[in-house]
Amino acid sequence: MSKKRIAVFVLAGLASLVGGLILFAYYDFTHNLHLTLKSEQVSDAQIAFKGAMGEAIFSAQGPKAVPDVQGEGNSGLAACGASLGT
Repeated sequence: MSKKRIAVFVLAGLASLVGGLILFAYYDFTHNLHLTLKSEQVSDAQIAFKGAMGEAIFSAQGPKAVPDVQGEGNSGLAACGASLGT
């Protein structure tokens, strides 16, 4: 056999082996994946996710001061509308 033919067989064998491992891993993860999480673990994961999302959203914004607007004697929703000029 020539060196070229041997190289082709070796590469084909390695490709078959890698392909088989990928297919086995896919089958194993999709058919035998049984995660049992307690409600406390799910709650902790949700809180961590919310914290990470809040940090990602608000980390680019600097602190801003809110101007103090007088409601001219109004209260409740009327005072909120006073700053808009309504």
